Amino acid sequence: LSEDLLKYTPKGSPGELPVTTAINVASAKNEREIDRKLKAHSPSHNVYFDLVTLEGKLTLRNYEKRAVKIVIDNPIPGKPLSAAQNGALSANPDKLRLLEREGAVRWTLELQPGEEKTLTYEYERYVPSN
Repeated sequence: LSEDLLKYTPKGSPGELPVTTAINVASAKNEREIDRKLKAHSPSHNVYFDLVTLEGKLTLRNYEKRAVKIVIDNPIPGKPLSAAQNGALSANPDKLRLLEREGAVRWTLELQPGEEKTLTYEYERYVPSN
């Protein structure tokens, strides 16, 4: 069921329809720090920022009795570096300042009944140095 404003789509053209979360597809997300470059950026005297690289994992499991096609848009609070399993990286062109960078990873996949997949990605962001 749609839970959003439906915009006009011309006859015969493709369109995306936002739908509710699939209740028979379980998901879990976790991220961990894999690298930190201390004081990688200093915009002024005595102000430092560390460059942190993070690895994320999304795990999906299909409990449906039929295959499901899923589109996943995962927002990233930094600069996306890589994504496995054909993940498409994008950066927000309106958020290019060093501390405001953000992007996303998008996957389109099909899960067979009972199938579980883990999607991985990496990104970097600047954080205040302590």
